[in-house]
Amino acid sequence: AVTGRKMPIAAKTGVTGEAMDEAEIKALILLADPKPRLFEQFREAMVLPASTARRILDALEGKNFLRKHAIPSGERGGQYTLFEITDAGLQAMARQGVPHKAHPATRGGFLHNVAAEALRILGGRGGHRVDFEVVLAGGAVRADGRWMSKNGTATLFQIGVSDEGREAGALVKILIAPESYFSKIVLVVKDAAFGKKVLEIAKKTLLDPDALSKVEIQILGRIVKEATEG
Repeated sequence: AVTGRKMPIAAKTGVTGEAMDEAEIKALILLADPKPRLFEQFREAMVLPASTARRILDALEGKNFLRKHAIPSGERGGQYTLFEITDAGLQAMARQGVPHKAHPATRGGFLHNVAAEALRILGGRGGHRVDFEVVLAGGAVRADGRWMSKNGTATLFQIGVSDEGREAGALVKILIAPESYFSKIVLVVKDAAFGKKVLEIAKKTLLDPDALSKVEIQILGRIVKEATEG
């Protein structure tokens, strides 16, 4: 059982490092769940006042057990913060007897998989079958995700949170895959400016630029917020 006394934890370097108390261990266990959590959901789950919850997160970040990611909320000037457990944080959990092995939904990084988990939640609420790393065009193309409705209608997702050129290339491949002709296409991006740039690059590549008219842009912060509110 986890107690309130402090115990030595191995830091990223492999030597004896910072100690964690019970609240910090509980926070890491909570944030290891792939379900997206913004600060308010974290605070509520920890049953703590905001100031105490912030101190715990700051302490974990200071020990290199936690990394914070600020993302645009999709509203003017707003942003949300997401929390990623570092390798050192995972090592710390293991040494406390609570090892965690991540099972990411996609091949992408942290924000990519946050988007995927949000899509998993929202798709499930809508009664869709949700799949990731979906093979298209006989294996030549992959979509990051797909919702399949009960009547067979498909929505294909491309999650673009890193490089505009790479995301544009991936989007073009999806658009020219035969499966896209009868599917809705959604591009999930970190902000509107990023999405606009992706579409501009893709337009220069496509033989039929009008194909982009079927692409819907969704902002990562908005879908994460919606997923956490249910």
